[in-house]
Amino acid sequence: MGKRGRRKKIVSSEDAEFFKVFLPDLHSQQLMIPPDFITYFSRTIRERVILKDATGGKIWHVSVDQNRDGEFFLKNGWPSFVSHHRLTLGEFLVFKYDKCYSFLVKIYGINGCKRDVFAANHDIITARVKVEEENYAEEEINAAKQQTNSGKRARPPRYTETEVSLENSSECPFFISNLTRPSQYNLLIPGLLFKRHNVHTEPEMVMRDAKGNEWDVQIGTSKDGRVYIGKGFSQFRVDNKLVPPKDRCKFTFGAENSSRIIRVEVLRHVPPRKKSRC
Repeated sequence: MGKRGRRKKIVSSEDAEFFKVFLPDLHSQQLMIPPDFITYFSRTIRERVILKDATGGKIWHVSVDQNRDGEFFLKNGWPSFVSHHRLTLGEFLVFKYDKCYSFLVKIYGINGCKRDVFAANHDIITARVKVEEENYAEEEINAAKQQTNSGKRARPPRYTETEVSLENSSECPFFISNLTRPSQYNLLIPGLLFKRHNVHTEPEMVMRDAKGNEWDVQIGTSKDGRVYIGKGFSQFRVDNKLVPPKDRCKFTFGAENSSRIIRVEVLRHVPPRKKSRC
């Protein structure tokens, strides 16, 4: 695949959209993204994007391949989208960029009317996920019991209860943790963010709050594939004087046009006011 360099920023990503007329002989296996859309798009095109309907009820992870002529195609995953919607000759598809490398897709039939397979609900939906502590293999448990060179006991990642954004949200992918367990050193990134969203993490990332304060953190992966925020997270907790389980934190990915930035917001617990007695 050729280089995916940044293009000249001309059109805001919030306004970016393109359309295609479906031709089965040309578009059943792959779909070319209009070259002008690539030229004027304000973001780098990733190797994978998400296609979803207006409500985000169902999603398709689709690869973006570039040929020798520099043309970009929706490829792996696209045939499943075509099959699911039973696209036919002459149907009209509109792809609207919807943040974080995903596209809302509207389909219009040959009668010129929008297909009624999509609902009109744009509400934000969150899923509350109870995440249990990881069931480590015997060798990992033994290793956790051993003393390290510094005299401190090695601790496996601790996990907590979270709220995870689903496809109905217009925001970038996020999760909210209320830190109910003693996750002083590590915090699990819920698997739903990787299954439902096109979330990408780096081995070393930066958590940044609204005031511009930053914390360098490392992203770890356990033996069974769970991903968590590791080294550096404890300093973030200390600096913000977080009080579990009362205080909660919101972690947002892809909000600042960088895969290395995690935008973080502390949601302080506000105790209820005591009722005054007459």
